[in-house]
Amino acid sequence: MGWPWIVNTLERWGRLDDTQATNLLAVRWRIVTWLVVIELVLGQNLLGQVLAALQGSGA
Repeated sequence: MGWPWIVNTLERWGRLDDTQATNLLAVRWRIVTWLVVIELVLGQNLLGQVLAALQGSGA
């Protein structure tokens, strides 16, 4: 929710130019998707659970 505000603030402070700000606003859902994937794989140990289920079903 705060992504546009952060990008606009960085642009006003001179840390980003217009092109960079536009690109960051365009890719925000891609960034959110990758953060959710990382959370599922690492934070929730989804990869470990899948591997454990695969090993359990093969035995």
